[in-house]
Amino acid sequence: MRKRETFLFGCLAVLLVLGAFAVSAEAAFPSNSLVSARDGSEISLSSLQGTPTILVFFSPLCPHCRTELKELEKLARWPIGQGIRIVAVTSGGFSQSVLRAVVSKWELNRVEVCGDPGNALFKGFRVKQVPFTVFFDAQGNRRDSFLGAASAAELEEFLKQQI
Repeated sequence: MRKRETFLFGCLAVLLVLGAFAVSAEAAFPSNSLVSARDGSEISLSSLQGTPTILVFFSPLCPHCRTELKELEKLARWPIGQGIRIVAVTSGGFSQSVLRAVVSKWELNRVEVCGDPGNALFKGFRVKQVPFTVFFDAQGNRRDSFLGAASAAELEEFLKQQI
C-alpha cells in the first residue's frame, strides 16, 4: 500500500508543477523594469498593458537579431504595425553606450531598445537563444512566441494571426 501512496503523491506533485507552469505561460507582464537605451529611464513592463506589444530578446552581437530588429523597424511603418509597441530587450551585461550605438547604427527609431538589469526578464521567460520574440495582447496576456529571425512579411503574418 505504501508504494501506491508514494506513486499517487508523486503524480499529484507532477500535476501541481505542470499546472503552475501552464498558469505562468499565460501570465500577464511581469513587474520587472527595463532600462531604456534612449534616455536611461526605467520602463515597467506592467506599464505596457493597454497596447499590443512585441517583446524581442536580442544580443547586439547576434547578426540574426540585427536582421529581425531591422525587419521589425520596417513592420512598425506598415499599417498592421501601427498601434503596436515593439520593445527589444538585451541582457543587462551591455552598457547604455553600447545600446545607444545599436539604436544609432541599426537605425532603430520605432523599436524601443532596453537593457534587462540582472537579466530577470531573460530568466523569467527562460530565454536560452536569441532572437526570441513574444507577442502580448492589449491586456498584457502572452499570446504566442517564436525563436529565430523572421522577415517583415513573416512578422506581418504572425501579427495577423494574433490580432
